[in-house]
Amino acid sequence: MKNRRRDIIVITILSIVIAVFFCINHFADFRSPLIDPKLTTKQYAAIDNIKRDQYQNRGTYHYHAFGAKMTYGAYALTNRDTYTSMFNRYLKEGMGGTPVKKTTRISKLSNRTSTQIAKSITNHDKIISIELENLGIEKKYGAKQTAELIDKTIVKVHTQKPNTIILVLSAWGENKTSRKYNSAVKKETHKHKKNVLYVDITKISHTDDVTGPSGLYTHFGISDDKYPNNFGMRLIAYEMFERLHQFTW
Repeated sequence: MKNRRRDIIVITILSIVIAVFFCINHFADFRSPLIDPKLTTKQYAAIDNIKRDQYQNRGTYHYHAFGAKMTYGAYALTNRDTYTSMFNRYLKEGMGGTPVKKTTRISKLSNRTSTQIAKSITNHDKIISIELENLGIEKKYGAKQTAELIDKTIVKVHTQKPNTIILVLSAWGENKTSRKYNSAVKKETHKHKKNVLYVDITKISHTDDVTGPSGLYTHFGISDDKYPNNFGMRLIAYEMFERLHQFTW
């Protein structure tokens, strides 16, 4: 009886060890393209060696992100892996000071949300970013009119806070609507050269390993093959930093 009980205990322990070993290896394989992407070009390798020639003691300032699902990190594995969190880190490491991140959700841009953005800006908001998912572009207004609303939003923000830097992100992914939107919004932002920057993230969506794999539990639901993964988020943040770095502030 004792031997039988001992055998059962040994078998149970071995089963648990094997199961844990399998899960760890399986999970590591599943996560590896998200956590440790192979940086095969100089452009991607530069992410880990960001420029610091503008680094200075800037004190405390705020980075305020306006956007939809992607801005909230669908579907980064953790909140620290979202592009807004990564960009905030690049600000601290590359520009200096103590950036404080804030996120406000907008599903689509309208006259009401345009006014909401302008009213949400405080004296501490040195940098803001605006990102609209494709669904938000297609609903109600269409590409051209949405781009015109972004122009109105920029004017409203700068009427109150003329020194606020505005990063306007292109659409993620590419289709007929996003191409029209990107072209229109690039033209609108070009009117405000001084402190408005257009950030092309559509080109990142064409890069290998920036989406999926689908089916991972993340901090924002279950991942799919549409939205950027950790690697994609990282590239978006770096593209924003690169654009910001092109002028002194």
